[in-house]
Amino acid sequence: MQVFLLLLDHANEVVTRDAIFAAGWGGAMVGDDSLNRAINRVRRIAAETGPDLFEIETIPRTGYRLIGDFPGFETRAESIEATRTQGLSRRALALAGGAVAISAGAGLWFLKPHRARSGTDDRVEEAGQILRFGQSTSEVSATALLKEVLAQDPNNSEALGLLAYALAESAVEKDAGSRIAEAKVAIDRALALDPRNPNARLALLFFNTSNFDWVQTEDELLAVLKDDPDNHFALSRLVFLYQGAGLTGRSWDVNERLIKLDPVAPIPMMRRGLKSWIYGRTAEADKVLERLIRIWPAHASIWNARFLVLAFTDRTGAAQAMLDYTAALPKSVKPASMVQWRPTFAALDSPTPANRRAAVEANIAAARQSAGQAAYAAMAMSAIGELDAAYAITNGLMFAHGDVIPKRPADGSTSLINDQSWRHTQWISTPPMFAFRQDPRFQSLCDGMGLTAYWKLRGVRPDYPPTRMP
Repeated sequence: MQVFLLLLDHANEVVTRDAIFAAGWGGAMVGDDSLNRAINRVRRIAAETGPDLFEIETIPRTGYRLIGDFPGFETRAESIEATRTQGLSRRALALAGGAVAISAGAGLWFLKPHRARSGTDDRVEEAGQILRFGQSTSEVSATALLKEVLAQDPNNSEALGLLAYALAESAVEKDAGSRIAEAKVAIDRALALDPRNPNARLALLFFNTSNFDWVQTEDELLAVLKDDPDNHFALSRLVFLYQGAGLTGRSWDVNERLIKLDPVAPIPMMRRGLKSWIYGRTAEADKVLERLIRIWPAHASIWNARFLVLAFTDRTGAAQAMLDYTAALPKSVKPASMVQWRPTFAALDSPTPANRRAAVEANIAAARQSAGQAAYAAMAMSAIGELDAAYAITNGLMFAHGDVIPKRPADGSTSLINDQSWRHTQWISTPPMFAFRQDPRFQSLCDGMGLTAYWKLRGVRPDYPPTRMP
């Protein structure tokens, strides 16, 4: 990813090998093989998306150049807002369509059905790359590929471990009962073949710990990393855990290590953008997230990250433009999201009593629909100063307290909104949650989530940014 973004930022210009090494690996001692593999990945993107989009030119003894026509790659969300208010010319529409085609196509090789490969190792590696891409369809594509491998080689412990992890990670989303059962079978088979199988051990964490078992989860992740120091999924979960525990600095360091190990993976880069925002470096966050979203405009995680930064940095018009630009709207953005955000933007722009009441009503209704919308609702309520609503939503999400978020019965096909798997706390570190964290109730919330005990046991203090929203 880092290599592609560097070449894209300097499209049609020569980028030296030294510059690529510095951007992709941060000065770490790596050989030409690492660079060659990264360039080959970018070339594979070009081959999959079509020769007329872009290609990589080798400049002998110097570096590389990304050649192509890259229209419309300015600040995309703000350009959309301008066109929404000023109208679109036929030429502007054509350019916007071309930008989306290029950016959407750039990630297609991760998602395309696999072609015949030379061996099972290649297909297992491809499945891992698909999962690292982090798109909504990744688990389906990866599990299908891994099952093909296992049909030919039933005792492939690496494939079993990766299959177990993919199924366990997705089991909270849909068809929970069948996926959990299938994941546990894969875990047992993988560990029977190799008791130290890292991905099977990670999959086991989904069933043996909750999101509030901070110490046990950290210990298990570090144990996996002791045996497999470069395990992408263990590092990714450690990034997630540290941010959830309010340890942004530690989370940043692990994420930067992950970027150096896997410069092509988009999720660590997306997290860099969000963490820059958390640190108050909005311009840096903008740069990272704009580059990502022009490559993958419909990648749900990247889209959401860009949307949140715009929404909570006095650019509600640009955020609304993203919602209105349906050509690049991820499938995860439901109509209910539109209903939630319009009154929220009105309250952020003009916090009159009437606007605030409308925003509270819309966000409480949205919080009852999904965990993601509940987290966004708490952020929105904190941002407009409606802390009672923010705490009511958060306590309902985290502990099933109160009647804002009702507890739903499990039916085997869907997860509970209140299920422990949804109790993520990373969003509590974000700038719109500043007022929430300053409230006296925050201490008891941290006690209930096990954070206070974790901080004391580990001898650490959270480094929540001491700044308000801009």
